[in-house]
Amino acid sequence: MSEGAGFWKTIGGVIGGVAAIVTTIKVVIEIWDRFAAKRESNSAASSSGESSQSSNATAPRRNADDWSGVYAAGTRRTLKAKGVEFPFRYCPAGTFWMGSPSYEAERSDDETQHEVTLTRGFWMLETPVTVDMWRSFAKATGYRMGGGYYGEGGWGFNASNEYVQSLSFTWENPGFPNGFRQTDDHPVTQIDWADAVTFCDWLAKETRMPIRLPTEAQWEYACRAGTMTPYFWGSTLNGDKANCDGILPYGTMVEGKFLARTTEVGSYYANPWGLYDMHGNVGEWCADWYDNYSVVSQFDPTGPEKGMERILRGGGWGDFAEVCRSAKRSHDKPTCRFHDCGFRLAIDQQCEE
Repeated sequence: MSEGAGFWKTIGGVIGGVAAIVTTIKVVIEIWDRFAAKRESNSAASSSGESSQSSNATAPRRNADDWSGVYAAGTRRTLKAKGVEFPFRYCPAGTFWMGSPSYEAERSDDETQHEVTLTRGFWMLETPVTVDMWRSFAKATGYRMGGGYYGEGGWGFNASNEYVQSLSFTWENPGFPNGFRQTDDHPVTQIDWADAVTFCDWLAKETRMPIRLPTEAQWEYACRAGTMTPYFWGSTLNGDKANCDGILPYGTMVEGKFLARTTEVGSYYANPWGLYDMHGNVGEWCADWYDNYSVVSQFDPTGPEKGMERILRGGGWGDFAEVCRSAKRSHDKPTCRFHDCGFRLAIDQQCEE
């Protein structure tokens, strides 16, 4: 072999070796890129989860059956019992000013504004409990309602449109003016506090979830959904944005409608966390006994240990617009039943295992 041929053969070998090294490097880079992309994808999935069922909420971090994580406000989850769906919205832990400022019009003395911190998130039923939801419970259990205040039944309008107390008023015959009849999608009414608690206990067993009435602090926190105005949308109401007695408006001289009945749940806009009918339609029982607020900051308040009356929040279709404010506190004997009072459910955030 000539010296020239040997030289070029050597050069060719070197070039071939370099090419092999370059190919190996490319393979290593490609493998690394794939690994990095997969790691980034998993990280994103862990933080944001699958696409949300809610148009105004980010999806949860983990699988769709997990109720124990930290989620974006308004994330939607649904339970099912006896063929009926119960949609919930997530309310994250946070701090807010409970009550009303001294300058809020028509405020009551028991609305002392104070700082409240809820250290754990919770889930709130998207709407008040409906007739359909209650019927599933009544049918499954054969439940019979209590006799009302002093055993004389609930309050409603009789056939002559007279407002009376009668044992004839039940969830099936709530006693609306002019004989109005509700559908399955209307909020159930003529429910006393014990009825509501019994329903919560039943659904908790059916779903194996810690379902109960919300505390008053949880209720107002969820109602406000990060807002500080009398209503989540602003400072006026005349029956246009919530079902109330619009003839007696709030924050405006313009009179509105008075429907004199409930409306189907979700008939008005939801608040920023996807909750419907937090203002008006039906007043909602809370877990707490009624008493004056503390003037100091509170953490996860649950109200007094005992009392004479239970808290009702939100105002109903028969109430003045003022009663439907976020800060307004109504209260009554726990045995009382009315044609404009119902309830809503809450689920405590579960601890991760």
